[in-house]
Amino acid sequence: THRPAIARHFQHAQMKAASDTTAKRLKAGMGKLKPASREFAVAQGLVSVAESFVVLYQSRQNADYDLSNSYQETDALSDVYRAVDAFKSWKAIRTEQLAQDYLLSLLIKDR
Repeated sequence: THRPAIARHFQHAQMKAASDTTAKRLKAGMGKLKPASREFAVAQGLVSVAESFVVLYQSRQNADYDLSNSYQETDALSDVYRAVDAFKSWKAIRTEQLAQDYLLSLLIKDR
C-alpha cells in the first residue's frame, strides 16, 4: 500500500490549522441550514471530527512538551472518548463530499 509514503507527508500543525479553519467555517454557516437536513448532520459531524483533531493535537503537544503540567489518567480517558466519538462521526460522514474536501485540506498547504 501507499500508506507509509503518504504518512511521511503529514504536517500535523498544518492539519490542526486546517481543522480549526474547517470547524469555524462550518459552525458559522450552520445557522443557514435546516437542523433536520442531511447537510446539517454532515456539517455537525465534520465539526466534531475537526474540533476533535484540534483538541487531541493540543493534548498531545501538552503531554509531550509541557513539563509543568502533569497529564492525569482522567485526561487520557477524556481524550480516548473524544477520539472514539470522532471516529463514530467520521464513519457516518466519510463518503460525503464535504468530508472528502476536508481530507484534501489536511494535505494541501494554505498558500
